[in-house]
Amino acid sequence: MGKYVKAWDVIKKKFETDAGIKRPKESVRKAIIGTVQKSSGLTPVLQEVDNALEKKERATLEKAMNKYHSVQEPYVAFVRKEMNTYDAGVDEDIVLAFATFMREMLKLEDAMSVDAKALQETKNPGAAGIKWLFLEADVKGTIEKAKKDFAAFPTLEKKFKLIDNAGPALKAAQEYTKAAARTEVKNALRALKEFQVKARVGANACDAALKDTEAKTKTKYIEGVTSFKAAMNSLSTAFRTTEQIKNLEAMDV
Repeated sequence: MGKYVKAWDVIKKKFETDAGIKRPKESVRKAIIGTVQKSSGLTPVLQEVDNALEKKERATLEKAMNKYHSVQEPYVAFVRKEMNTYDAGVDEDIVLAFATFMREMLKLEDAMSVDAKALQETKNPGAAGIKWLFLEADVKGTIEKAKKDFAAFPTLEKKFKLIDNAGPALKAAQEYTKAAARTEVKNALRALKEFQVKARVGANACDAALKDTEAKTKTKYIEGVTSFKAAMNSLSTAFRTTEQIKNLEAMDV
């Protein structure tokens, strides 16, 4: 059992001990067998992280870390909803255990970032590693949510092509991931700046849909477009992205 799979097991057991209840799991409907509990999906992804570290494969590690972020985020959101079903005044220990549980999952991400940077520096003696930025996973998550929001409106999506317009931003995020994993500072910086531009283009493309007479009659569609535009704008201006650009510019000497 690898480092991060072990750490996840410790986090789960600590929650159940501190809270005095079983770890929350989502319920999903399955044809024939009915309602079943859904795994968080974190263990197999953390195994991928451990495997990449063991093999000292930087690109594979970055890919696994992005996958962890994309799986962890919705699970943390689910856990937060579960926590909110308890009264902090009455169930103080349980609420505190939930808060600690979520915090520990996020700290795993921080630890992976340190390991990824150290691996880069080991593979490139004398060169400073690039801190991991979970950009690609967030862009993919934003696009996947938009696909679900727009699924009921195929004619409007065909007309405005909002998912297609977000494609260049995703491509730039993927190029950033690859360059950062290889400690290619100039290429990483170029890709990250390109991402900011393309993400804003993707966000601005939503304006035509928001002004369209037909689209305005579809409340759910407009809500989805509004959410998508806000998310793309947020990604392009995120503090972590602008700080990473500053860090890369400082390294690019």
